[in-house]
Parts: sequence; C-alpha cells; structure tokens
Amino acid sequence: MDFIELMRKHASNHIYSPIAHQTRMGLRKISIFNIILFLCLLILLFYYVKYDCLTLNETNFVGIKKFLTGNGNEKSSKGLNKGCRLPKVDPWNAEVLQFFDPKSDISASESCKVKYDERSKLINGTLVMLSQDGEECKYRCSIPVSDRKVNFTEWTKISGIGEDHTDCEVAEVKCEIAGNISYHFSHTQIVEKPSKGIKFDAKSRDVYVLVLDSISSNQFMRTLSGSKKYLEEEFGSIHFPYLNRVAEGSKQNAYAFLLDQRPLDMPETPWSPFKGGGRDAELCNLRITRDNFSYVGWDFEDRGYRTMIDLDSRYGLFDYGSCYGFDHMPADHYMNGFYNLFYHYPWEDLFANVYEKVCKEPHHYLFENMRQFSDAYKGQPKFSITWFVSLAHDSLNGVFHADKHFKLFFMSMREKFNDSYVIVMGDHGLRFGGILGTNTGKIDSSNPTFMISLPQDMRKNEDLVNQLKQNTKHLLSQHDVYATLAEIAQNNHKWTASTPFSTTKFEPTDRELKGSSILHPLPTPRDCSTLYIPFNHCICQHKEVAVQNQSLAIEAGQKVVEIMNNNITNSNYSSNCSVLTLGKELLLELSEFDPDEEGEKVYLIKFAVVPSGGKYQAYFGIENNKIKLYNNFFPRMDSYDKQAKCIPPGPLKEYCFCHELFTVNGTLIKF
Repeated sequence: MDFIELMRKHASNHIYSPIAHQTRMGLRKISIFNIILFLCLLILLFYYVKYDCLTLNETNFVGIKKFLTGNGNEKSSKGLNKGCRLPKVDPWNAEVLQFFDPKSDISASESCKVKYDERSKLINGTLVMLSQDGEECKYRCSIPVSDRKVNFTEWTKISGIGEDHTDCEVAEVKCEIAGNISYHFSHTQIVEKPSKGIKFDAKSRDVYVLVLDSISSNQFMRTLSGSKKYLEEEFGSIHFPYLNRVAEGSKQNAYAFLLDQRPLDMPETPWSPFKGGGRDAELCNLRITRDNFSYVGWDFEDRGYRTMIDLDSRYGLFDYGSCYGFDHMPADHYMNGFYNLFYHYPWEDLFANVYEKVCKEPHHYLFENMRQFSDAYKGQPKFSITWFVSLAHDSLNGVFHADKHFKLFFMSMREKFNDSYVIVMGDHGLRFGGILGTNTGKIDSSNPTFMISLPQDMRKNEDLVNQLKQNTKHLLSQHDVYATLAEIAQNNHKWTASTPFSTTKFEPTDRELKGSSILHPLPTPRDCSTLYIPFNHCICQHKEVAVQNQSLAIEAGQKVVEIMNNNITNSNYSSNCSVLTLGKELLLELSEFDPDEEGEKVYLIKFAVVPSGGKYQAYFGIENNKIKLYNNFFPRMDSYDKQAKCIPPGPLKEYCFCHELFTVNGTLIKF
C-alpha cells in the first residue's frame, strides 16, 4: 500500500462529518499537505547527508545510511574511496578534562620573581653595559652560517663609558671580577642588510607565519582562547579545524608545508591504494639548496621580500638529528645563533640568566625579534617564519599562562597585522602522554591548528572570504599550506577586493603541487589517500571496537618489537641500547576498525615493552594468514628523553633504553 493510500485510510477512519463533499475535500487537503510535507523532509534529508555527513558522528551516519538504503550494508571494494568522516570539534570533551589544570599554570607564571639584574641592553646597534666597580666586561657575536654551523667572533672589550656600537644581531655579554664571572647575558637585534637589487612590487603585502609547535586545533582553542578571539574579532582570522599532519614530527611536517616534499611511505591499505615511498631518509641526507628544492621562502625572496627565520631551538628548520638542512643562510635574518649559545654553557649559567631568573620565556624573545623585523625595511615587503618550539612541546598545561602574552603581542602588532597576511599554525599536536589514550587525544596529535587572516582591504573581497569559510569544512594537509603560501608569494600583489577566487585556481608552471591553495575551491574527493596523509596519522573517523584475541595481539606485538630491535641492531647505537621485549603484562590492547564492513580488516595493537615500559601502537591487517603492518615506524606514546640520553636526537631515541640505566648488578635505575 503506497503512502497516499495509507493517508486516505487513516483519514477515512477518523472522518465523522455526514457531508460527503466536505469529506472528500478534507481528504484531498490532508493528502496534498502530507505529500508536500514528506517531499520537503526528503529534500532536506538528502541535502543534509550530501553536504554534512562528513561531520556526523558514527551513530548518526550509520542511522541515516540505514534509513535511506534499508539495510546500511553497501560496501565499496576493499573499503576504498569511502570519503572522510571528519572528527567532531570538541576541545573540552569529558574524556580529556582530567588532564588539564589551567589554574596551576597561570599561578606559577604570575608568582615568578626576578632574581637577576639585567644590566646590559642592545638597542639600535648600541650595546649598553652598566658595569660594577672592578668589573671587566666583554662581548662577542654569534653568527649563523647554515642550519648546522654558527661562527663566533673574538671577544671585544666593552669601552669604559659602557657603550659600544655593534652590527651583530646576536651578542653575548660576559663580565668578570678577579677572574670570576659576575655577569653573563645575551641579546638580539635586527640589523638591516644591504639591498640585494631585487625588484619588488610596492603592492606586495607582508606575510607572517607563526608556527606553534605541538599545538593542535583543540589545544589552541583550549589554551589560547583569548588570543584566538582577538585574532578573529580584530583581524577577521578564519580558523580551519581539520588540518592533518603528514608525518610524526616537526621536521617531517616542515618538509611538506615549506618544501612540498612527502617524507613518509604510503603503503597500500584497505582504505587507500599504494601511493609510493616517502623521501624522509633521502631528504635528511641532502643539503637544502635552490638546485634541488622549491623552499617557499625563496618564492618570497625572489620577489624582493626581506626574510627572517626565528626558532627557539638550537636546530633549524631541517637539520634536527644528523640531517644537513640548509647549506647556507636561508634568510636575511636567521636567529638560531641566539639559541645555540645556551648549549656552550651549563644550564645554571647563561640559559637560566636569560630566561628563568628574569621571568622571561623563549616566546618573549621571539615576539621582540618579530616586532623589530616588522619595523625594518620601510616600504619593502617582508616574510617571516617564527617557530615557537618550547612553549607546548612537552606539556599540555604549560600554555594557558601564555594566552595573555600572545594577545598583548597581537595587540602591539595591530597596525602591521591589519595590512598583512598572518598565518598561525601548528606542525602537529602533542605526541605523547596519557591523553593519547583517549580518542580526542589521538585526534589532537594529528590535527595541528591553522588560522589565516587577510589584509584589511582584502577582507572586503566577499568572494575570497566566503571561499575560505567554505573550505573550513574540509580536510586539509600540510601540502595545502605550502600551495597557499606559494600562491600568496607569487600573486598577492595582483589582488584587489574584486579579484575572483571561487572561479579560479592556482596552478604554477614551475612545479607540480601536491596540495591545493585554500584560497580557491578545493578539489575532491578529499580523504587521506588523495591528500598524501599516511594511514596512521589520518584523522578521518572509523568505528573502532575492542577485540578479545590474545594470541593475535601477542603475535602482532612481537612482530613490531622485532622490527624495533632490528632498527637498533643495524644502527651505530646497538651497544648503547638494550634489547626490547613485549611486556605482555603491562599493556596489550587490540581493536578492530569498521567490523561491519566486508573485505580486509584493519587492526590497532597498543602495547608496552620491557625494560623501558615504553608505550607504542601499530596498525596492521592479515594477508594470506600473515600479519601485514601498515606503518614501519612506531612512535613512542609516552615521554622517553631521560631513557634515551645516551644517543643523539633522531628516530631511534623513541626505541632506545640506555644500558647505563642499569646498575652493576643489573637492577633498573628508578626515575
């Protein structure tokens, strides 16, 4: 019986009027009304599913699918081309509340007392020193040559009047009384470099990129909410909640958003086809030069921009561990000479003086360098990358107090930012700690924050603003960030409030992009396979169900541990690190994804190893009755630095447990 007949029967059972004509008219009105209502509901339902199903949770998505199809059992071959169900944006999800304590972080910051008298200043090329009686003071310059090398000048005695002119951008000051150090500090300044003779367009706008290391989209909303609100209200900043990292750490993600290089392998999985091997090891051993890379900073430099790179780290953008990085100065101003100084002295000396004892943090110095750079080179466009490494790298709760610092800095930059392109972004989220045991924490680790603001006059371009807002609903990768920066570098001087964006796209002729500029409609389909996001970092959501299969869990865990041990054995550090074994009694959890789907199954094993107690996870499937791993690197999910101090920075630190942590009788040293 069809819908109309059902409605007629329903009506006839309830009509009591003796007038037949009025009865027929009533029936007709009821039928027409209900038909129209039913059709409207169907149209709304299909529209909702077509455009918004990507943001539905698992339960709603499956429920609607079953309603439309009758059984919800349609399967695509091997699960490919299924699209992406984006995660729900919920920074204060109940499952993560236990991990946060904003008040303690804010209280600790506010209670800081200055314990060191900063008696030297470096201002506009003049080094000023307020020396004490009997004190001899001197300074030297720290000059970066490349990512891996910093040169130092000879020590120069500070004149009797306590003022010396110097063009060095990083100055180390040291004073002694009777051979004992009485004062030790360091300073930075931005000194304009001579013209390079490169023509620039006067209509080109400044571009500032602020990278917040280990800050996820949710973490940005949790910890820097006041700064986020100010950016949105004052500069019209637009937040993109679905940026996906393409690799584990900072350097590898920088390969993507600064070089457009893919670091990791993309093996075939039930959810994606084979996409080829990554270049991580190759990139590490190559010098970053114009001959072999399209570093996006050079796009700006070639168009007359003055440039600055500033990170609060001894490492540069690409030289972490034993990697080469840039083989020459990659910017007009490369400030890593300041942070390299600290590693030449004990912590309680220079590092403590510059930071802890004067109640300053690395981001305060980054702010000042950025502020000075924005004031330099009047009338010439500027591009800077300022990377805040230490603020959030090792802590969930160490960022709340900095919200007011960032907001005040943004307020001080109001005039400059109103006429610039400003990007505030993360490289990845926090990569270890208890929060990774929650679904929200797992998503956060792969979901770095991203915001962009336009120059004030470009905010009047409704086509551009609307396109950006539309793109916030889609999955992005770090390759899309590269494409966006490249387009801004090459074309921003041409744009006006009437420039079309929704009907155009960015296609440079000098390179093939792996991503797409977010200033235009984004190509579809948009899933982790099409965006070069490795399987184990993908934030697209799948139904996950715990599986009770101890033998399979042990077999998978042992296979992973065997690979970890082989990596250590085949390295130069086999004599430094202990052999690992699967800790069957510590942690052994197995889960399966999309259990109702046909085809190959995808499993996740979480386990711990002995003797370190380190926690790991791995994705795998079963092919020809054998375990097939879908990732070949297994990042540690808890803190490991203290256990791996016997080897230099690099991937193996996440596996290594130093032999030296055992006493002579084989007892494990407790931490």
